[in-house]
Amino acid sequence: MAKERKDQSKNRELARVLYLSGQTQEQILEKVDVCRQTLSRWINQGGWKEERTARTITRPQLVNKALTALGTLLDKATRDDGAEMDSGFCDRLIKTATAVEKLGKRDNPVVKVETVIELEQFTVNNRDRYPELTNETLRLFNRIHGDYISHQFQEGGGQ
Repeated sequence: MAKERKDQSKNRELARVLYLSGQTQEQILEKVDVCRQTLSRWINQGGWKEERTARTITRPQLVNKALTALGTLLDKATRDDGAEMDSGFCDRLIKTATAVEKLGKRDNPVVKVETVIELEQFTVNNRDRYPELTNETLRLFNRIHGDYISHQFQEGGGQ
């Protein structure tokens, strides 16, 4: 029974690594011994979709989203003849502008995390070139990557 749980845990972690690297559910099912329903449950309950999105979004996309939000706020203020320009509106405007400025800087946790994500994707995509790279090594790398992301945002305050 304990061996089954250990095997299931290994399968889950391998599936997670493959999913976060951008592989489809079909590709994962070919490599990991689980049923479709189990994989779907892991993805949904584990928040894998959100994590994959967070890992794949680029800084330019983040800047564009922040600029779009800023534009929406300004359009609303103009449309309402400034009626919405209370302290809450000004606060949102300042926070959005600050986010755009911080995203534009090259030395911040987002840039560091992007670099690690690129390395992880390179590793997974070029796995055939490194026969000594085992599933266990990929799982460890993925775990270290998650810890690194957490560390960067705790140390840098997410800035």
